[in-house]
Amino acid sequence: MAHIHKKTVIHAPFDHVVPNAINSHPEAWPQWYLGLSAPKKVTGDGEVGTVSEHDFLVAGRHFPITHEVVESTNDGTVAHWKGTIRGSIEGWHRWTYHLANGNTEVEVEHEYTLPAGPIGKLVDVVFVERMIDRMLAQSMQNLKMLMEAPVGAT
Repeated sequence: MAHIHKKTVIHAPFDHVVPNAINSHPEAWPQWYLGLSAPKKVTGDGEVGTVSEHDFLVAGRHFPITHEVVESTNDGTVAHWKGTIRGSIEGWHRWTYHLANGNTEVEVEHEYTLPAGPIGKLVDVVFVERMIDRMLAQSMQNLKMLMEAPVGAT
């Protein structure tokens, strides 16, 4: 299973970043999450139990996935959000938001496996893992830019 860990600081208040629909609702994810299609189907409102179906485009190949929100907490200074991924790609990702001197520190952990046997594992290690790592880094930068935009611009 591949493991990716990224961190960034968004220069926007915690109470703007955390509840914003752009990072908590599956319909908005393709606006900033690189390679993720608009959802084919969504059940729920973005909270625990929400299930969405997407395609994830990696290396020119579409991977149908089903995403489920399994954790969503917010105590006003720290928020955690976790989702599981099933389908062509299996895994999970956890987003943690911390209040940090008037800004919001965002940390993401993502673990996944791709289909196929030994050849799939070799290709994943050599190529796809690096590609997904870069896609996640760019996705975080996209989220950062959207959240730092003037109020009303998102």
